[in-house]
Amino acid sequence: MWAWDLRAGRAQALYELSTGNTRVKALAWHPATNSLLASCDSAFCDPAGGNNEDDWQGWSDQQEEQAARGGRGPYDVWDSIPWWPIAAKHSRKDFKAYFNEPEWAMIQYRFSDRAARGVPESAKPSFAYAYRS
Repeated sequence: MWAWDLRAGRAQALYELSTGNTRVKALAWHPATNSLLASCDSAFCDPAGGNNEDDWQGWSDQQEEQAARGGRGPYDVWDSIPWWPIAAKHSRKDFKAYFNEPEWAMIQYRFSDRAARGVPESAKPSFAYAYRS
């Protein structure tokens, strides 16, 4: 999502805001907090609110090392690794920082002269609740 400055006839992008692999369905400005709110849904979330493990790939340096050795190795990192949708428009390597929202989300972008410029914590897909037909 891009935020533009349209003043004085100039169209200049001021911000590029990530939605963590979700699709923006509605936007609202909240003046009291100087925030843009984005209501988002996920193409990678089933109707029951879970995620199908076949649609996701886990990745980490440790996991890649284990795969190169032909297995999961002496330690199990499966539960602590980041996940990325296999069919996502962008690769996980297209971004400087990891941010992913696997389900529906309301994301708040606060604008101020003291902005933290931090990346929010990503959520892990909930495979335990995935709908199976």
